[in-house]
Amino acid sequence: MYFDFNIYSSLILPSVIHGVIFSILIFIYGRKEKMFIVLSGITLLFTLNISYWLLESAGWNDSRDNYTFFLNYFPFSNIVLSGFLVWYFSKLIENPNFKLNFNNIKTWILPFLFSIFHVVKLLVDFSIFHPFPIESYNNFGTFGPVAKFELSNIFLILTQSVFIIYLYFSIINLNYPIAYQRFTRNIKLLILVYFGYSIINISVNFIGIFNPNNFSIIWMNKIRIPFNILYLYIFSIIIFIHTIEFKVKNKFS
Repeated sequence: MYFDFNIYSSLILPSVIHGVIFSILIFIYGRKEKMFIVLSGITLLFTLNISYWLLESAGWNDSRDNYTFFLNYFPFSNIVLSGFLVWYFSKLIENPNFKLNFNNIKTWILPFLFSIFHVVKLLVDFSIFHPFPIESYNNFGTFGPVAKFELSNIFLILTQSVFIIYLYFSIINLNYPIAYQRFTRNIKLLILVYFGYSIINISVNFIGIFNPNNFSIIWMNKIRIPFNILYLYIFSIIIFIHTIEFKVKNKFS
């Protein structure tokens, strides 16, 4: 398998390995509690998002072959599903017996539809538009029009808006129940930090619609990867510590 070990990929690779390991550890030690299974899923989705930058920096985007097709069509980023899982976690803290069903379909229909979009993107592009025209706008024939739309500022703003709404309601839901007070306080702080980052991110993308060369876009592109890598380290370690605390507490209670 082709992988270019350069300064960028070498710096991102440890965070991806870390994210995979910690998502597995959180699942193993917290599998008896639904909320920790959800947090394990959030950690894994976050890691997948960073994996895209890892493979891009490792040369997969420039190889213009099957690696590039995989990079463009595998669902590395699904922030709507991530936002939903954060919200779902906040409901589980409030009510451990909370269940998803058709009575609350309005809460989970959007992540379901956006997840289906990844399948539709693959089917439509390869069944209707493939082989793709070899043009500069599609990285010389490595993705179709549906995948191109997914990269547009309009689609990014749409998905980020849904993500931010989920984070907002998650923050509202987290009210420090006595049984999970310190745990909930730490999670809420982590969500607030990413909520603030997401507000800035969506604002920059909105500016990009009208002024693609604005300095804020360049600035955001420089901090996006290091911020998310640092956040993954902090988020996964804090979640893992609380997972162990709950396991020990339940063992001796």
